[in-house]
Amino acid sequence: MLPKGFFLILRHHPGWGDRARQLAEHVCLRLAERPALRAFNAKQLASYNAHAGDLPFELIHGTACMISEVHRPGPALTLISEFPDETIHGAPFILAHDTQTAMVLAAVEALGLISPIP
Repeated sequence: MLPKGFFLILRHHPGWGDRARQLAEHVCLRLAERPALRAFNAKQLASYNAHAGDLPFELIHGTACMISEVHRPGPALTLISEFPDETIHGAPFILAHDTQTAMVLAAVEALGLISPIP
């Protein structure tokens, strides 16, 4: 797998695109407040560019994201996070853990700000 740093995948049902965008913007803005994560993502994305060229996904406030509409049962919004953490220990593990925690807290905060579909 090519390095892309902390990566968010956001899937949404039809009619939920604006809310998905609001969720992604809010979460990524909160994550951008974390200097260690910004530095990690920048290094990973530079490596991606060196090996694969242009990014095939969007960067929102320095975090790689893929937002797509899906037509299947389940929740209207699904947020999936990926961190290259298969074999990390020590400080990198703490960064990964703290990033995942910050992402969840930011998503909960964002959902409280996003108006529901009537």
